[in-house]
Amino acid sequence: MTYYQAYQEGAIHLPKAFLDHFAGLFKNADDFLVWLYFLDNKDIAPSEIAQKINKPLAEVNQSISQLQEIGALKLTFHSNGQDMNFDVSEAFRHLDQLSGQLEGHQQAEEGDNPLSELIQAFEAEMGMITPMQQEEIQALLYEDQYEPETIRLALKEATLNRKTNFNYIKAILKNWRNDGVSASRQELKQEKNAGPEPESADNFFIPLDGPWSH
Repeated sequence: MTYYQAYQEGAIHLPKAFLDHFAGLFKNADDFLVWLYFLDNKDIAPSEIAQKINKPLAEVNQSISQLQEIGALKLTFHSNGQDMNFDVSEAFRHLDQLSGQLEGHQQAEEGDNPLSELIQAFEAEMGMITPMQQEEIQALLYEDQYEPETIRLALKEATLNRKTNFNYIKAILKNWRNDGVSASRQELKQEKNAGPEPESADNFFIPLDGPWSH
């Protein structure tokens, strides 16, 4: 799921990527502040924003114009032709392009890179994940430098323990790294644990015609 899709579905929290790509999204902090007010309330009046941030209305209107110019804000009118609606969604689409999420999502559908394959694996176990969760997977892969197969096995371990959350998965990976356990050893362990259970003592058979019967 891309940032834009998450926003459209009402499941967006302002991601860290906004700070990482701030210069590519906004001209200055004042424009970003005005944009945040429209993110919170798309029907808010510019005059109300000016009052809340203690800025002249002319400066707020200038920020609105600049946001429109860079494509971070879209202005539409209601059916009465007077009331305005401010759409901030295009900023999330731009963020997808800057952060590579859009390309990564398209590649995820094709399954042709480690990150996309991991995203598919997590969504198979956890359902649709958010862009912030995608960032966590990306961090495990490229910042913490866990092997894709190790991450996949940690996900499997968490699923077996019915604790499919990122904190638990990260704790598993950290413990494995501290113990110096390889992915191949973990895979063998999981296969062993998933194998047939040994027969219980209740099914142990003692023949009656042995030497102990005399």
